[in-house]
Amino acid sequence: MTFPDLQALCERPGLPARERALCLAFVALVRNEPDLLGACADLALERGAGPADLRGLCLCAIPYAGFPLALSAFRALGARRLPRGKGEGRSEPATLTEGERAFGEVYGEATPRVLADMADLDPALPDLVLRLAYGEILGRCGLPLRTRELLGVAALRSLRLLPQMLSHARGAFLAGASVEEIEEAARTPELCFDIPIDQGFQETLRAFLSKVP
Repeated sequence: MTFPDLQALCERPGLPARERALCLAFVALVRNEPDLLGACADLALERGAGPADLRGLCLCAIPYAGFPLALSAFRALGARRLPRGKGEGRSEPATLTEGERAFGEVYGEATPRVLADMADLDPALPDLVLRLAYGEILGRCGLPLRTRELLGVAALRSLRLLPQMLSHARGAFLAGASVEEIEEAARTPELCFDIPIDQGFQETLRAFLSKVP
């Protein structure tokens, strides 16, 4: 594929260059564009990200895009970008409490309602989401909460999953990201793949964030 001008995108105002580059890399990952992922990862390293950030990005792909794409991302980035030293293996399994804490950081006071909605879909979902997605992966991936949530906004916008994207937009806002920064993260797919920006989508996002306490 023909890459966009990644350097120019990183100079775009509204989002710090490091987080912009990581958002670009995450969108490339969830869209299964390994060459673009590599280029964006190199750019992220140039803009201040470290190998641990890229490792965290690949781990975050598991709940957002599934194990196959996460494994593909690890292979695409390879040992040059993801050096792994001793002592970086897994620790003890996550407890339910760890998952609840990580989940609560994202959903805030909406946590009980969101978990109840999941239980209505399937009684097994809350435990799986809390223990596996948040306890084992998202809560331990090593990325700051703000960065992790901005990645989620970019990925879910790319997947056109509006309700889930709004949930993680709330998480990014609660973690300290501004409305402008969240909107810029949500624009990542359009900017990266040169497709028209969906103004209705952006307006929905802005209206939603205006109501977040």
